[in-house]
Amino acid sequence: MSKRSIERVLDEYAAATTGSFVERSEAVSSEKLLEPFLDMFPPPPARIVDIAAGTGRDAAWLSQRGYEVTAVEPVAALREVGMTLHATDRIDWCDGTLPDLAISPAPARRFDVVLLSAVWQHLDDPDRARSMPNIADLAVVGGLILISLRQGPSAPSQTLHEASVPATIDLASANGLQMEREVRIESMQAADRAAGIYWTWLAFRRLAR
Repeated sequence: MSKRSIERVLDEYAAATTGSFVERSEAVSSEKLLEPFLDMFPPPPARIVDIAAGTGRDAAWLSQRGYEVTAVEPVAALREVGMTLHATDRIDWCDGTLPDLAISPAPARRFDVVLLSAVWQHLDDPDRARSMPNIADLAVVGGLILISLRQGPSAPSQTLHEASVPATIDLASANGLQMEREVRIESMQAADRAAGIYWTWLAFRRLAR
């Protein structure tokens, strides 16, 4: 993906903060979204990083359960929204953009859980290949990595790319991640469900390398 393509994605999300995106995002239940994997989570206060955290919906829900959460969001306007909506000292807000994922400020330690919700579709295959080792490197050995893949009809947007489940599993395996669970979750937004869009969530463990 060219730098201009990445900038286009960020520009779209920055513009969305003035529309209904924030309300629609906050309306999604984090509990329903993450419930199929909660038995795989370590107990609080384990460290979780939410990559492209958006409004901080999931980060806030996890922090309320006692986790220490780092919310990485490359769009400054969304970080500001998240910090306003979910003001808590249990969430550290940082800047950082895939595929290189140079988080600022840099985390002092690796994380027990790495979460990528509704992110993978914004990367093309070359950038997914560049992203995966950086994602894997964020996790402790034995750490949990959750990635959601948008499935179904493509939207009329140059910033969405089809995501293959087998290709994602193969890429993760090549970077020291072991596949542990695959779950299909229907879209929680009515318009997307009506359009035939759903999400495949993949859970991986980082192996010792």
